Amino acid sequence: MDNDRSGFESPRTFGFIALGAVVVGCALWGWIVWAYPTLNERAQFGNLFGGINTLFAALAFAALTVTLLLQQRALELQRSQLAEQHREVEEQNRRIALQAFESMLFQLLSLHHDIASGVHIKRSQKDMNGREALRTLADEAQGDVANYLRDHQKSPAMEVVQQGYERFHQRSRGELDHYFRNLYHIIKFIDGRSLSDPRRYSSLVRAQLSPAELILLFYNGLSPYGEKFKPLMEKYALLEPLPESEIQQPELKALYLLSAYG
Repeated sequence: MDNDRSGFESPRTFGFIALGAVVVGCALWGWIVWAYPTLNERAQFGNLFGGINTLFAALAFAALTVTLLLQQRALELQRSQLAEQHREVEEQNRRIALQAFESMLFQLLSLHHDIASGVHIKRSQKDMNGREALRTLADEAQGDVANYLRDHQKSPAMEVVQQGYERFHQRSRGELDHYFRNLYHIIKFIDGRSLSDPRRYSSLVRAQLSPAELILLFYNGLSPYGEKFKPLMEKYALLEPLPESEIQQPELKALYLLSAYG
């Protein structure tokens, strides 16, 4: 708007300046004609300005150089501002992606709780659900492995675990398959993201596991059913909270890398 312009930017001011320049130019020309009536005299008067013309040319070159330098600085400033804006956009996108990841992770953890609470078994005419059922299943898995070890004391440790767990799995087929698939999916979900500290989130998942769940996870990871899960268990130390008293055979513990225990 015209009201927002400074005095030098208004059209009226430029008009006065242009008119003043024309008046001064005409007055100067009239003075030269009056002071130097002949062409020779005017030519001699013009030669006096030869050196001044050189000075003005040098000043014009200097002004051009300064203008180019100012333009260069302006371009550098513009590039810096664009780079800063790009960084801000990237940071904003990173925060949005992290919020979406955390929201999905909490939904998966909520689903994990629902699945764990929904585990149902019936033993000796008794219905058991949730943590109680998981504890019973963990004891059964330990018993099957211990019984196979007792009957095959010279067998390799891996064979003992896999054959003992297979007996347990055949008897309890379908009771834990959904549970382990979902838990594997949660850890895989964390591992597949570019996170600065993925262990922060894997430890959150690990903290949700009861001792009974850790026992079942221990044996499942050594079986053919958990061969894809075992490397992730070792990478994210999922067995760190496992009580030492729960797995008393050191040869079985040695089937995992030490990183699985933290």
